[in-house]
This record gives sequence, structure tokens and C-alpha cells, in this order.
Amino acid sequence: MKRSTLILSILLVLSVSANLAVAGVMAGHWLRGGGGPPGGTPGGDRLLGLVPDDLRDPIHQSLRQHNPELRAQVEALRQARRGVAEALRQRPFDPVRADEALALLRAETTHGQEKFHRTIVERMAAAQADGNLPPPPERGRDKPKGGAPDGPR
Repeated sequence: MKRSTLILSILLVLSVSANLAVAGVMAGHWLRGGGGPPGGTPGGDRLLGLVPDDLRDPIHQSLRQHNPELRAQVEALRQARRGVAEALRQRPFDPVRADEALALLRAETTHGQEKFHRTIVERMAAAQADGNLPPPPERGRDKPKGGAPDGPR
């Protein structure tokens, strides 16, 4: 194997491993009921930042009510991660198997995100139908200097 090919292969494995680690931490946090990725604002927490405060707890509760479904989702995600690890460790390396394993991981991650997004929309629509949808939260640190409102200038 050429030295450049070896170096590129190692970099590819390291990159995929880092991405999977980050995705695993985010998905694990969400699936344990954290409501979104850890760390304050990225991902799910950024979405929840756009949801009125009064609706955040009902969204978390709705997600937790589906415990058997969440457990099944967690297990499917674990299995997908194991499949990726096995495919990347396999020698001789099988690119088709690795692609299939990564596609399954993407699908399981997407399924979890769809559930989260659907719950947000359902809760906000129900609150609006009941006439209880509060105004949107004020913008926090993303607020432009000078307090200019959102929208075209």
C-alpha cells in the first residue's frame, strides 16, 4: 500500500470516528430525554429556543411518554453504531458494507430527529388550536446590536 493511501485511509477513519462520536453523544442525550443536543444552543436546543417557554416542558413530557418507542430507537441506534464499527474494522475493508452501515446509521438518526421535530409541531399546533399559543420568545444572544427587530432591513 502506498504511503499516501495509508495516510488518507487513516484520516478517513479518524474523521468518520469523530463524526460518529459527536452524533452518538447528541443522539444519546436526546434519546435520554435531554430534548436536544447538549451544549446550550446547537441543534435541538436551538430549535427549542424558538419555542415559547410555556411549551418546552410539554414537549419534553411528550417525548418521555413514548418510552417504549424511545427504548427501541436507542437500541436501533446502538445496533447501527455497532454495524458501522464492525464495517470500519473489517479487513479486508469492504466499502460497500461500510456505506450500507453508515446509511443505516443516518436513517436511524434521521428517524429520531423526525420524532423530535414532529413533537414540536404537534405541541405548537395544539396550543394554537386551544388559543394558548404564547408569543415567541425574545431573541437572546443572537439579537443584533442595537436591538433591531428581525426581518428585512
